[in-house]
Amino acid sequence: MIEIHSLLALLLFSVIFQNIIAAKSAGLINPVLLFSMINYLHNWSSSVTEFFSTNFVRGNVLIEVTDALWTKTLLMALIAQWVFFVVFLYFSRQKCKPDLKLIILKTIEQVNLDKLKFLYFCVLLVSVGFSLVFLQRGPYGSGVQAASSQEAFAPLYTIMSLRIFFLGVILICDGLCGRKKFPLTAIMIEGVLAALSGGRKMVFLVLLMYLLSILIRGDVGKIKLKACKKIFILCLFGSIGVFLVVFVLQVRIGMTPLDAAIFTLENLSSSPESFFAALASSNSQPLQAWVIDLVDSGKLDLLYGKSYIQALVNTVVLRPFQGGVAQWQAAFSFKSVAYPNINYHGWDFCFAGETYLNFGNFFWIPYTIFAIIMNKFFYSRFESIFKLFLCIGTYSICFVAFRSDSTALLRHLSLFIIAFFILKRSVSMKIPCILREKNQ
Repeated sequence: MIEIHSLLALLLFSVIFQNIIAAKSAGLINPVLLFSMINYLHNWSSSVTEFFSTNFVRGNVLIEVTDALWTKTLLMALIAQWVFFVVFLYFSRQKCKPDLKLIILKTIEQVNLDKLKFLYFCVLLVSVGFSLVFLQRGPYGSGVQAASSQEAFAPLYTIMSLRIFFLGVILICDGLCGRKKFPLTAIMIEGVLAALSGGRKMVFLVLLMYLLSILIRGDVGKIKLKACKKIFILCLFGSIGVFLVVFVLQVRIGMTPLDAAIFTLENLSSSPESFFAALASSNSQPLQAWVIDLVDSGKLDLLYGKSYIQALVNTVVLRPFQGGVAQWQAAFSFKSVAYPNINYHGWDFCFAGETYLNFGNFFWIPYTIFAIIMNKFFYSRFESIFKLFLCIGTYSICFVAFRSDSTALLRHLSLFIIAFFILKRSVSMKIPCILREKNQ
């Protein structure tokens, strides 16, 4: 236990130190801060909850999560934190053109989204009707999970989920323009639907897209936000997120929405344990420990990057036509060994688990590539409207999709890109000639 507490202290020190250094060169809202939050939520928040709560249980998985396994998950989180930070610093070079930022925002502000917003509400009604007829859900955990990657093929569900990414693009546009009425209304509606359906990932996705667009707008020109205001906005949205997490969990176990809301407010205000437990609800440490146990014992073979190849193939080739490549998907490669005969409980998967499943003790390789990509997106975000939306969308998706595998992450990203080009074509969002000339 002493080793666990030492690693927690090192992680806390690393996050504070790294963010002070990164903020000096890249501003408060930068890839290091965003990765620190993602890394905490998904990779070590359970250990923090365990530190504050004597009632904490190390996950509902089919192995005993020993101190040795728990320690290794924390060590992985610490190494990932430093790999991302070092790579970010190494590749950081200020390429943003300050004179282009306001031009891009001014172009976006000229876009009228009223017709698209009306279309969103129409699609929303169709989606609700579709869900009621075809996708009825029982209590949480009662659904049937596909036995293989091929059986997970659900084209209608994927098409219907495009609504969320379509809404996300609209909210980014509104956030960059400083609009509030439609975003707050849409997020509230999606939050209610998420609570009633027992889901939460998609409402967090659009909430994050709107939040990041507000913060990025605040970094521009005369509307530059002070650090204290940025911190306030982060805390406000974080509080909303924590409330939604606990609220949805209570609805999932059968509480009425009113009772769930009262329970959530009472517990979060009176019990620090509830607060940290809520933050750790998307954590994957027990699942990571499960992967480590199976790989180190030789029961699960390393994929050596195959799952990432399948994720890329999956964006252009439908699962029924992928042949044996479909079986490389990380979540189902794990399931085939970890719980092959169980289909009533989905443990999902996670980014950290997938890195270990592919490369074992060289799990830091995907983090290196991820840091390079995120660095590139960050420093090129004001080179075009598409790159700005891609930066915001990718970071938002990573907050949610780190609790799945790379196949889900890239599927979400491809749907977001499709939604962006639908919006761009619908409103004829064109970059002014002056912008194209400056980029040449």
